[in-house]
Amino acid sequence: MIVIVDFGSQTAHMIGRRLKKMGIAVDICQPNQLTSKIDQLNPRGIILSGGPASVNQTDSPTIDTNILARNIPILGICYGWQLMAKLLGGQVVSERKEYGPEQVYFRKNVFGLNSLSGSVIMSHGDCVEQIPTGFEIIASTKNVACAAAYNPVKRLYGVQFHPELHDTEQGFEMLNFFVTNIAGCVSTLTPLNINDIMNKIRTNVGKDEVICAISGGVDSTVTATLIEQAIGRQLRLVYVENGLMRTQTQERVLDLFPRVTVIQAENVFLQALKGSTDPEVKRKTIGKLFIDLFEQEARKFPKVKFLAQGTIYSDVIESQGTKLSSKIKSHHNVGGLPEKLALRLLEPLREFYKDEVRDIGRLLKIPEATLMEHPFPGPGYAVRIRGEVTSSRLKQVKQADAILTEEMRKAGLYNKVFQCFPVMTGAYSTAVKGDEGIFAEVVAIRAYESVDIMTSSWARLPYDVLQNISTRIVNEVPHVSRVVYDISTKPPATMEWE
Repeated sequence: MIVIVDFGSQTAHMIGRRLKKMGIAVDICQPNQLTSKIDQLNPRGIILSGGPASVNQTDSPTIDTNILARNIPILGICYGWQLMAKLLGGQVVSERKEYGPEQVYFRKNVFGLNSLSGSVIMSHGDCVEQIPTGFEIIASTKNVACAAAYNPVKRLYGVQFHPELHDTEQGFEMLNFFVTNIAGCVSTLTPLNINDIMNKIRTNVGKDEVICAISGGVDSTVTATLIEQAIGRQLRLVYVENGLMRTQTQERVLDLFPRVTVIQAENVFLQALKGSTDPEVKRKTIGKLFIDLFEQEARKFPKVKFLAQGTIYSDVIESQGTKLSSKIKSHHNVGGLPEKLALRLLEPLREFYKDEVRDIGRLLKIPEATLMEHPFPGPGYAVRIRGEVTSSRLKQVKQADAILTEEMRKAGLYNKVFQCFPVMTGAYSTAVKGDEGIFAEVVAIRAYESVDIMTSSWARLPYDVLQNISTRIVNEVPHVSRVVYDISTKPPATMEWE
């Protein structure tokens, strides 16, 4: 057993996921619960997660200092390492910030590494300036002298970077070395069992009925299939055609789920979004409208007591899903829900990441083409239009998206990237078309590679493909002046612009 202390990091849950995949039992707790968890579980090791706070703030989350003297191996990650250092007499300063990939260089191999250098993911504003007595610096970057340190006598380890993230080279190996070689845990692998998920659904629902929101995306498709196989005719499926979804979505939904009820509501959504430019307002407006429509539909069926949604863990964590985490944006099926909801929520995928959701879909025999469809945000094109959503701008982004998808498929690149999409940026620039000067909107293209959406790197698309995409969008989409390519990584950027 490893106890993970959640200080509000966007990736605290990811640490647990990595360990579970290694076959290690984990328990995630809040900082004030750690002492009782140690007494109750007698863990072999402790991992202190990152978090959005600064250890130099007076109200920052902390743990009992005595825990560091209980001869339990501890690994501090980012905030967790800074807290450990400060509690033991070290000094933490708000300097030399790093966000995104950085090269780290190890002076000493204490994690059984194959290489003493590599790219890691950093996301910190503070860093340890002076290490505590008994510690030794074992790694650094060009900006931070102490990127990792350890106290071999007390078996205390600290890293400034995030080994739990997929884009940190040898990160999984470091975690595995800590839990097995240092903490002495024994791996007991248990395969994913969808029968367990379906049994939980049956237990929760009982004899009641469920109304499920279908969007045509991977998450809602897997959710609906899971619930349908678990409770059969107790499930009622609804697709809302709000005009914000991808072209042909309604047809794909009906092909997968012939029993689905379609609600035509494009004009209702566009009218509700009129004048809204703030991303949070748009998300919450869409979320409220969805709920209103589902509750209205549910009233036709007295036995419906649950609203099912394809919420996955990355949605939850970005919507401030844990006590100490920082809110990034409201997902319409998480942060966009009204406080008083007439239906109980049923979210069987809430604790799974995108790649795990696809694995569940394969076990359910969902077609691979459906599972590999690029992710699409719940609020649809509304959050790919910076500023107000209008009919004309909606047509623009749909046309640009069709061109991008067509060119990516033609080049054999669509299934090689995790996601690609255009954004109507709301920025304007000068262009010349037919010897006439115009002042028109700039379209941004985002294409990236990822595994679980928690981190990403921008896709290195061939220049000739980018040229074709740019030329077609500028020529074929009205009132567009130029195309730019987004080369931001996550972190610090999020996947979507809004």
